[in-house]
Amino acid sequence: MNRYEEICEASDNAVRRWSEYRERSWGYLMKIVQGLVTHCGVPPDKIAFLRSNDLPGEARRYSPPEDGGFYTLPGAATFEEDGYWHLGISVTLSPKGTFPARWIGAIVCVTENGGQADVKIGANGKSRTVNFSDAKQCAIFCDELAVFLKERFDNPQKITRQIGFSTVANPQQGEKQEKTAAA
Repeated sequence: MNRYEEICEASDNAVRRWSEYRERSWGYLMKIVQGLVTHCGVPPDKIAFLRSNDLPGEARRYSPPEDGGFYTLPGAATFEEDGYWHLGISVTLSPKGTFPARWIGAIVCVTENGGQADVKIGANGKSRTVNFSDAKQCAIFCDELAVFLKERFDNPQKITRQIGFSTVANPQQGEKQEKTAAA
């Protein structure tokens, strides 16, 4: 094998490792979403994914697609400069057809460290290791996420500032609903 072939092989191996890591990360994020459904009782149709605008720090926001559609989990998950995969999760709280819709959101972040999943709630949250093969550990993390979401309602100003809670919209008057979540 010549040097060029060695470089090509190294590149192929790096692409394969990155793809495998990305797939595992999406799997961890899916386990969290499934935990919200199975452990916390969130109806699956009340969960939507939000994607980062790719801006750094305080300017980063998480939003649904501009066309009014929905993101898939792989379409919404982004790899950010902190070395974590970020996923915005929006949970609709009001019954279908209620206007304006009431919702809450959070950013869930995952990465790997030493072959284990590290997770945090929010871009600046405390990182911890979770074994997603252990249903008990997954349930504990989902409970923490549910408590985090519930606590956002203790201080309405905190909701607006920290996660971009907004119900300002009137589709009949052509207004666009703002639905964003910040880290």
